[in-house]
Amino acid sequence: MELCLTFSQKICKRNSKQQFFHVLSHQAFCDSDIVHLLIVCLKTHCFMNVTDIVKLTDNTTKQSFCELLSSNTSHRLIKYIMEKENISFSQNEGRDILLGVCLNAASNVLEYINGRMKLEVNARHGSDNQTAIMLAAETGDSVFVNQIMSLDPDLNAGNKNRKSVFYCLCKNGHTSALKHAINMGLDVSKDHGSHILNMLP
Repeated sequence: MELCLTFSQKICKRNSKQQFFHVLSHQAFCDSDIVHLLIVCLKTHCFMNVTDIVKLTDNTTKQSFCELLSSNTSHRLIKYIMEKENISFSQNEGRDILLGVCLNAASNVLEYINGRMKLEVNARHGSDNQTAIMLAAETGDSVFVNQIMSLDPDLNAGNKNRKSVFYCLCKNGHTSALKHAINMGLDVSKDHGSHILNMLP
């Protein structure tokens, strides 16, 4: 209970010290009982409701609560919010959730939200305008990349720097996913194929 009180205080601070990245990334939230206690503490000690909590932004990292939801790669917190609190996320919140999932290669979270909320797998994120498959490739997690591939992303997308999905998969050594992507319709003709393929390990 003391741990959850400390966590709730970090979340509900209304000043420049409001920091909850370290809270949401804590492995304690792999435990559904801890998740429950945190929400209780936020409601009773901080007088916050969950609809307000999910709209918060970390003052240090400038990341939204929704983006940070999956930072410990567990689906327990988002499951509690959706099922126990009956919260439906907005379009922008859903995009932030998927961004966080991709940045953390949070396979368990993706498995949970797939089918429970609309996933804009081709939405653009960050200053480089990267899509989910590009972000997934950068994690180096081949299992997660394949998981994103199963959502039928646009394999011929390019980012702001004109780097393609093909480039991202090659650069990060995802040979199996690359072969699968080509079979799924990835167009390699617009890339310098022979040059990029040399990037493969």
